[in-house]
Amino acid sequence: MMTLRTDGFAALVAEAAERARKCAKVQEAVRIAQALDGRVPDEIGTASLTLAEQCLLDLAVGADAVLVDEGGDGYRLALTATGRARVLPPQAEPLSGDQILGGIRFPATMTAADRVWQMAGGLERRIFTDIARELAARPLAEVHEELTRIGYSLVHLAPVLLYVADRTYSNLGAFSNLPGKSIRVDSPASVLTVLRDTPIAEWAVEDAVFVACLSALLRSGPAVRAEEFNGVQLTPDRVETFLLERIEAYGGPVPDLHHLGRLGRLDTLAEHCSRLRHELVDNGVLFYRTINGLTLHKREYLLAEPITYAEVPPEVHAVLADVLGQPVKEDFGPAGEALRAIVAGFPLAPAVKDFTTPFEEFLHRLLTGVANSTASDVSMGRGPRALAALSRAAAPADVQLKMGTSEFYCCVTPSAAFERRFAGDRDQLVRALSAYSSRMRYNTWHYLPHTFGLTGRTRDDWFFAPTMPDVTDWSDQHHTGHVMFGVRYAIRVPVGIHFDGGWRPGLFDLRLMRARGPAYRTEDLRSAVAVGRLIGELHQAMAADPPVVSDFGNDWYRRFYG
Repeated sequence: MMTLRTDGFAALVAEAAERARKCAKVQEAVRIAQALDGRVPDEIGTASLTLAEQCLLDLAVGADAVLVDEGGDGYRLALTATGRARVLPPQAEPLSGDQILGGIRFPATMTAADRVWQMAGGLERRIFTDIARELAARPLAEVHEELTRIGYSLVHLAPVLLYVADRTYSNLGAFSNLPGKSIRVDSPASVLTVLRDTPIAEWAVEDAVFVACLSALLRSGPAVRAEEFNGVQLTPDRVETFLLERIEAYGGPVPDLHHLGRLGRLDTLAEHCSRLRHELVDNGVLFYRTINGLTLHKREYLLAEPITYAEVPPEVHAVLADVLGQPVKEDFGPAGEALRAIVAGFPLAPAVKDFTTPFEEFLHRLLTGVANSTASDVSMGRGPRALAALSRAAAPADVQLKMGTSEFYCCVTPSAAFERRFAGDRDQLVRALSAYSSRMRYNTWHYLPHTFGLTGRTRDDWFFAPTMPDVTDWSDQHHTGHVMFGVRYAIRVPVGIHFDGGWRPGLFDLRLMRARGPAYRTEDLRSAVAVGRLIGELHQAMAADPPVVSDFGNDWYRRFYG
């Protein structure tokens, strides 16, 4: 029987740990542990180390230290349940879930390990202490306001997994100690709740660093900025370097920081970074993100060259030309003439077998062309079944907030190659397509309050609507649905339109997925963004008189693909 299920993250960590244990040299074991055997970029694995760990491992690698079964010189290499390589100093007890990989044995002439560990650890501790002291000097109400901002952001974001020294701060599953899906905002199990009830001067320095650094990140750009430190150390030096890099990428001057303390520098850089980014967005600059699904690490980039409709795949051109009955210009004509012509023809077009309306048949054909032309396993497009019902005249806010996931659709189309992989097992194919569709219907529902500006109302289980395209690898590790149905590599292009008096971000989208390699490249993303813009033009052209979408439910997939 065809199956797309993967073993999941815990199995992958155990496999990497077993491989690392078999290494003779520390250098080889560190390489495997930091990168989870080649699956995590080196810069992320290195950035997950504390300063003391990084210095000691650099010393061990330079000295050609060996990995031994037991304590060696007393320092041990371990791999945490979250996938972070770490060093345990002599007599230190492993954390829950740590897998000991072996002891680090330096050459007999090497006596510097303890001094390096103590000096690097002491330096980082002093930096943490400086931040904690500056934070404690601030007004209590100001600090509590930042705790509120952090809690509000976390419950409306994808999961975070952050490190400060040996502490993990996360709202992901078994690692949760922050508000999110598993812990409510006011729960006593939340670190934020404990901190609110504790005098700031009595906070652990790691907690003070976490609050100060995450607060700066959240003020430096969109709330999803916090996810750019997933899987790495959230420390003042790293955040300051990160913000300086962002300011340079945005083309702005670096503000004067010489007269400021560590916390003041973070505040100034965050505000400057946010202002520069807003200016770029207002000028039409396109940002995108890369996502490593193992560490949840996400990174923002700017697309250097503007994307044009010339990057739409030929197969999509062919679909449009066939529907129109004539060739389509490479640039699709001024202001989407071809798409407006197609939309205008929908009411006059005859019904097509297996589809309720000509629009549904056209969307299915379009997305099938995208799947085949990008060598994807499936292509997906989601949105509301009845867009008109979301207008304020038709549905007051309280009605919108009561809508269920069945009031949204997701059209999922497999490529021909993906269908062949099932070797006639139509039941499994239908199950996979229906699962993808169900999950994406849920996503539209999840974003709805933010998309329509209803976040201050009663329903609180919403996420910030996406505004940036992204490219993901190793997505099939933490998310249960992705593990079950092998969503390893993905591209997401959010699509917004002007509707009912406002801009509605993330109301629609285009997604591409591969269950196995190769990973998507930047040129694949550019092509997907070009198609996403076409889809946006299509929905915008229909916004004045939008059709009702009846197809693409579980019963439809059984009829069409079963």
